[in-house]
Amino acid sequence: MKLKQTYRQKLLFNFLVLFFAFAGVIAFVQYQRERTYKRGMLETQLEAWTDAAARAVRLNGLENDSASLARLEFIMPKAMRITVFTTEGHAHYDTYLNDYSLLDESFNAEEMVEARKEGKGSSIRYPLRNDKIHYFFAKNYDTFYVRTTLPYDSDLKHLLKADNYFSLFLFLLFPFVLVSVIYTSNRTNKSLQGLRRFVEGANNGEPDYDIEFPETDLGEVGHHIVKKYKELDEAHELLKQEKERGDGMARNVTHEVRTPVASVRGYIETLLQYPDLPKEKREHFLERAEKQIVRLTDLIDDLALISKTKDAPQMLQREEVDLHAVAADVEEEMRDKLKENNVECVNLLPEGTTLIGNYTLLHAIFKNLAENTVRYAGRDIRCCATLLPSDDDAYYHLSIYDTGVGVAEEHLPKMFDRFFRPDKGRSQALGGTGLGLSIVKYAVLFHGGTIEARNREGGGLEFRFTLKR
Repeated sequence: MKLKQTYRQKLLFNFLVLFFAFAGVIAFVQYQRERTYKRGMLETQLEAWTDAAARAVRLNGLENDSASLARLEFIMPKAMRITVFTTEGHAHYDTYLNDYSLLDESFNAEEMVEARKEGKGSSIRYPLRNDKIHYFFAKNYDTFYVRTTLPYDSDLKHLLKADNYFSLFLFLLFPFVLVSVIYTSNRTNKSLQGLRRFVEGANNGEPDYDIEFPETDLGEVGHHIVKKYKELDEAHELLKQEKERGDGMARNVTHEVRTPVASVRGYIETLLQYPDLPKEKREHFLERAEKQIVRLTDLIDDLALISKTKDAPQMLQREEVDLHAVAADVEEEMRDKLKENNVECVNLLPEGTTLIGNYTLLHAIFKNLAENTVRYAGRDIRCCATLLPSDDDAYYHLSIYDTGVGVAEEHLPKMFDRFFRPDKGRSQALGGTGLGLSIVKYAVLFHGGTIEARNREGGGLEFRFTLKR
């Protein structure tokens, strides 16, 4: 709550300071421009009267202009005063004074100095021997100067006063801008509160990924932060799981390797310790040792294939492969084992079911599933590979099933785990490395597909998987 109050107070305070500073500067500039504009309009009118006076002087000459200027006074504004100066600085004519010499020193007044330099000039000041402020405008006509004067009274002040419409507009605009800032601060504060709750939850190990942010730039940033944190959290969890799987893998590999190595060592030590064993016994021990070495070799090969499929898939070659031909190759390789267990293998994959993939991995899919059937499904059964009907043009949908004993439902989710065996004792006796179905899973993933295991209603186990065409 402290964050909310502090943020809103600071935001509103800063807004007020900035608004009044900005409005003050704008109002001052506008005020000055308005005054300059109105002063310019006044000087334009005064210049018109000085031009009229100058035409009278030029028409009659400096010697005979008094009568013309006197007539001009009747049509001029009542309070306006006209003074004519020679270029030498002597007053030649004045509306109010008869003794022009009294005005000679006015030739050095501010407006006259400016007129000599710039051509025309103006000032607001006290005239000589007068206690009232006047507005003076003077213009240089090369051979003489004409100056017009008006009392700087309330009427003239009102004329030159800048309008307050713009200031009024700023004043009326303030409430709308204030409401807008309050609305924006509330939405921004909601984003900050959401981020605060998320950070507090993350620090406590319980981040809330369902926090809603307003549709603002800050809200979008908050949503992006939460999204990235969630991705990092998920990646961290995956790394943790992968590490746990790696640790479990290392333990399982150690266990799986230790058994054949211990067996081979025992057989060799027996042969070395008892060199006079009968030939039949020696051959028996050597055969048993060979089987354990073959098992160890298969385990190493399977681990290498999984590692290469998972960690270096770019190293595996891709080519056009016919799935019907792969299934046929596996059936030919396993002919003796299939016949020994009276397993009928049926290849219903259409010829020409081709895709771009790796032959070794595709061969491993069919062979490991066939070996799984031979080892665990029972005798006198059928094993069938078929293409499932689908409108999916991007993937093949395949099924490999048997009519055997199936698997307990609680074991199905773990079927593709490394070294998982539903019946460890029976599995050890039947051979295998325990990595066959893991290889199948990684091979399917390599080809962009998914795989699942299920029990068939009519009995037996079915593997359904997809392969990208």
